[in-house]
Order: sequence, then structure tokens, then C-alpha cells
Amino acid sequence: MSGFRWFSQQVDDCLAPGGDAALDALRKLIDEAEADKLAGYGPPQDDINRARRKWLALYEQIYRRAA
Repeated sequence: MSGFRWFSQQVDDCLAPGGDAALDALRKLIDEAEADKLAGYGPPQDDINRARRKWLALYEQIYRRAA
């Protein structure tokens, strides 16, 4: 996909594959967003926190079954 994508759209794109691939992609996106935020730009902190909560929910869904 080309052009501008809102951070929330990027989060949805990361979650699309599901499973460990989604965890890895979303973690990378969150890390990049945090670095951008520290540099003075990037998505709002609330959006980053929402993405983090989605990552945690997916993590729990995947690994709760394994426990």
C-alpha cells in the first residue's frame, strides 16, 4: 500500500496476519512509534497505548492457550 496511512490503520495492517507474525509486526510498529515520539513527532501517545493494549490482548489470546 502506498500513500499516507493513519497509525490506527497501520496497527490493523499488523494484526491482519494473526498469530506470532502479528505480534512481531505490531511490536516493531510500536517500537518505531515510541522512537518517533521521543524524537518529537509520531502518533499521539494515546494511539500508541491503544496499540500496546491490542498487542497485549493478542499475546494473551495466543499464549493463554499454551499455558
